[in-house]
Amino acid sequence: MKKQIFKNLSLLFLILVLGSSCSFLKRLTGDETHEAKKLLISARGRMEAIVQADRQSGQKMSKLMQIISSGDKAQAQAIVTEQRASVKNTLESLQQAIDDLKKASQLKVSEHYKEFLELKAQEYQKRSDGYAEGNKSLDELEKVIVDQNPEAIRTSQEKSRELRAVLTKIFKEAGELEGKAEDLVQKYKLDVQ
Repeated sequence: MKKQIFKNLSLLFLILVLGSSCSFLKRLTGDETHEAKKLLISARGRMEAIVQADRQSGQKMSKLMQIISSGDKAQAQAIVTEQRASVKNTLESLQQAIDDLKKASQLKVSEHYKEFLELKAQEYQKRSDGYAEGNKSLDELEKVIVDQNPEAIRTSQEKSRELRAVLTKIFKEAGELEGKAEDLVQKYKLDVQ
């Protein structure tokens, strides 16, 4: 009986020592990929929520011109106000995702994983810049809602076209950064899932 208790205690002690050794070795080697991956997953989750919110916003915005044309200024203004709040939330979520990615890139991870994380942070920053610029289109829409004369509409349409060109450029650059990050994943078989 005493031998059995001694064996069990010895086995428990051995398990504890091995567990501690593994943890110690991990700290000794400095690999924090697991922690970086958690931050990456958090950032991606935020981006997925942004994409979902974008779809809903797009549906509302597609109806906005019809509402403006119908002369329902109150409903049109309500949609613009709601979209401003949505953009604000998007910018805050993107900043949190960028912070997660920057924090992850500061951890002790492989050079290629670090480069991947930095590219993703740059991509998200570009997207944030795009949303901030896109918010300007809401200013133009408000002008049209308030002053529905043909001159105000024409001026707003011109500014919207200019803004669309800027946004296209920004989101194209974000897509290029995303592509570079994905190239790293493929080339170095990075575990980013």
